[in-house]
Amino acid sequence: MRPSPSLIIDGLAAAAAAVLTAPERYTAPAYTLTGPQSLTFRERAELIGAARERPVRVETVSRAGWMAETSIPASYAEALLDHWRSHDGTPVATTATVAALTGCPARPFAAWAATRAAAFS
Repeated sequence: MRPSPSLIIDGLAAAAAAVLTAPERYTAPAYTLTGPQSLTFRERAELIGAARERPVRVETVSRAGWMAETSIPASYAEALLDHWRSHDGTPVATTATVAALTGCPARPFAAWAATRAAAFS
């Protein structure tokens, strides 16, 4: 049985539920899940600011500065920084996989941020 989109809040959760509840229907070894648009970290921050009706200040810090301030274990922090560097704002390809798995299109980031505006206060 396909999960009800009205009960599943996010596309990622809905896609996971679809695969886990009907594994016989979804046999790919992996799925690439994306939203409907490719956004930079700065664009996401701007959309969160718009959702909470207060701008989000974005500051660029050095790798060493971030490492000195984080409480994340060093190996994980290094992996995150490497990942973030590899996604330097260059648009990435989007997929329709969420829609294919759930029957509903992925929600735009702005819609996701709007439902969580209070959490970003």
